[in-house]
Amino acid sequence: MLHEKVKDLEDKLSRNHKNSSNSSFPPSRDLHTVKKNQSLRNKSTRKPGGQPKHKGSTLQQSDFPTSIESYYPPSTCQCGNTLNQEDASLLCKRQVFDIPPVLEQICTEHRLYENRCSCGQLHKGSMPSNIKAPVQYGSHLRSLIVSLYVEHYIPLNRIGSLVEEITSFKIGDGTITNILNKAQEVMTPLYESLRESISKSSVVDSD
Repeated sequence: MLHEKVKDLEDKLSRNHKNSSNSSFPPSRDLHTVKKNQSLRNKSTRKPGGQPKHKGSTLQQSDFPTSIESYYPPSTCQCGNTLNQEDASLLCKRQVFDIPPVLEQICTEHRLYENRCSCGQLHKGSMPSNIKAPVQYGSHLRSLIVSLYVEHYIPLNRIGSLVEEITSFKIGDGTITNILNKAQEVMTPLYESLRESISKSSVVDSD
């Protein structure tokens, strides 16, 4: 009698798939439930790391290093003879890949000239249309700021300190805001054009 009752309860439990993740049951009721984070994979016999015949991506030495530092032995032997560096043979070479601590600032000065003909007519050169102010930031720096804000979601109040760390440019929040607003003005017509094209497309939201 007792055995039959226990068997009946076990059958009911096996048919009841409710647990703490799909009902109000507490975790203590998950007696017959396999936890979601429990791996069902069999234990592998492979060693950790790259497997045999696996194509790795080890850093390789460059044939064109940016700079070369040479280390020669002393110019004088203990016996008193002079050692000529030109006679030294290369023992080994090692390479270190790194980035400069601060990107070098470059400042390009644009000079506009004028010239007056002997007839009295004055001729002026043409300044590029994107050079409008006596002092301004270039397109590469502006693109970096827009990328940090739009693509990488860096908060506006942190962009200035980050730009200073990697470029040594000290740029204020107001200037950063102006750069972002200008980028928005330039990109808005393109964005609206793309949105209109998509809305007229016969296939939308399809992978």
